[in-house]
Amino acid sequence: ELFHDLRFKNAVHYFKRSDKYPVNPKITAQAIFWQAEAYSRMRKWKAAEEHYKLFMEAPSSINLSEFGMAHYGVAYVYFENERYEDAISWFRKYVDYEEVDSLRVNDGLLRIADAFYLGKDNKRAIEFYDKAIKYDKFDTDYAIFQIAVCYGLDGQNASKVATLNAMLENYPETDFAADAKYEIAETHFFTDNSQEAIKYFDKVIAEHPNSSYVRKAKLNKGLLFYNQSLDEQALPLFEEVAENYPATEEAKEALMKIQKIYVEDGDVPGFEKYVAENNFPDITTGALDTSYYESAEFMYLRGSLENAMAEFQAYIDKFPNGFFKLNANFYRAEAAVQLKKYDQAIIGFDRVLDFKKNAFTERALMSASQIYFFQKKYNDALLRFTMLEEVAESAENLMEARAGLMRCNYLLNNFESAHAYAMKLKRSDKVPEAVLGEASLTSAKCALAQNNLRMAQERFKQTLLESNNEVGAEAMYNLAYIHFLQDSFQLSQNLVFEMVNIFPNYGKWISKSFLLLADNYIKQNDLFQAKLTLQNLIDNYEGELKQEAQLKLDEVNALQPKLQERKDGSEWDIEFEQEGKVRDDIFEVDEEEEYELELDEE
Repeated sequence: ELFHDLRFKNAVHYFKRSDKYPVNPKITAQAIFWQAEAYSRMRKWKAAEEHYKLFMEAPSSINLSEFGMAHYGVAYVYFENERYEDAISWFRKYVDYEEVDSLRVNDGLLRIADAFYLGKDNKRAIEFYDKAIKYDKFDTDYAIFQIAVCYGLDGQNASKVATLNAMLENYPETDFAADAKYEIAETHFFTDNSQEAIKYFDKVIAEHPNSSYVRKAKLNKGLLFYNQSLDEQALPLFEEVAENYPATEEAKEALMKIQKIYVEDGDVPGFEKYVAENNFPDITTGALDTSYYESAEFMYLRGSLENAMAEFQAYIDKFPNGFFKLNANFYRAEAAVQLKKYDQAIIGFDRVLDFKKNAFTERALMSASQIYFFQKKYNDALLRFTMLEEVAESAENLMEARAGLMRCNYLLNNFESAHAYAMKLKRSDKVPEAVLGEASLTSAKCALAQNNLRMAQERFKQTLLESNNEVGAEAMYNLAYIHFLQDSFQLSQNLVFEMVNIFPNYGKWISKSFLLLADNYIKQNDLFQAKLTLQNLIDNYEGELKQEAQLKLDEVNALQPKLQERKDGSEWDIEFEQEGKVRDDIFEVDEEEEYELELDEE
């Protein structure tokens, strides 16, 4: 349960505890495997590799379903650590062994191809990308795109262009559309086919205006005109790149070409005027500009974050229109995040967002939205997540944006919008199971908040069927709550008792369920059982729920000043379907977790 809740460190702790009591060799082996999986999720590669191999050495492991997955896990450890030959070997073992999990086999074929590609063996890469295409479970467009790239690297430009055009025709909604069109344009650019190059550069500019390829397309289109001595057509393109994409390599190259055009026309004063009007950095101060920036960047890369922040600020102050002002603002903000100086980080990220779409735009939006969400400034977070959804080029960033929009809208009581984004997530490809579970739960909670009990009930039931972790526990609690609202007290009580059996480790929802159980008893005028239930909570729990239980108990006492005994004199007790008494620790609740900022650990 801890593993499925993504609490990997705690999961490892309990898996290790199970090793100390080896009752069943298969269970012992499985505990080792899941330790390996947890270490892998935490990117602790050495420990993951050791545990995968320890699992495979266990005598009982070969008959377990996890045996093939262990090969897959070892392969990923090697792949992530750039040991591509080893990764290929282990992925191939997995692909040859696995007969059931077709999605992982498809992924294994893609990773074998990627490993050959990264190892510069393009012919073998094409072979395995082609196998993945024929397997055709997912990412077929990615495999086709990569085959085209491999053709290009081997100098087979005609095959590259034909493959990319076929991908665009067969997968018009592909995430690689902008990449493909730019690659076609660039191929024509380098083979001196100017007309076709311009045609595809124009496609990138017109059809993918938020793509990072736009500034490259405009620059290269300008270079094509410049190389043909068509300065009047080249100059506006160079000016557009220099003015709209400052602090990028493309802007620097565009400014140099603008200078050459003015110089070749004998109009140096005109260039000086142009630079002054647009607050461009003086090209002659470039070396000094670079030295100041590189000093700050060195501090950042070395991990001296306080000094890096000061150095980046010194650079920004000295060169307000410097070549690296975009980078300086971004990395200063990143350093501030790591130092938990979130207000300063926001200032830096907002300055990055003042620039046109650039290499840091998505990362700045992601970090800013997460900071605002962490600070419970949901309207500000909503705005940044909305911007991220509009400009996101990667499927992962698009998914993060929509998950953030779902959460913010729900917390702001925008239930229709929250449900809409939950559905977008559920219809998307490659969304993590945890996010899919959260989306199902949020959709159900939206229906409940809108008092659509029938719809809420159906959605909570579906969520419960899909989730065996805390999401499932919350769904089951809400089903019990809906029955309570409908005066179906016996059904509500039954679900509460089922909670103890099915989700015994989720103390928060067990405790809330017993508060609900007390409400059921109160509604049925069974005040004695209500008091007993509430006292049980008070005795076993610390925190807000204890206070709530005490307030409710005080209300019950006001209703019934004197405790009534059963007429037959028997003791009152709460019966559970499982044998024995309820574990003492079911009322122990971890502090409620916030959505924390994910800081990259280099």
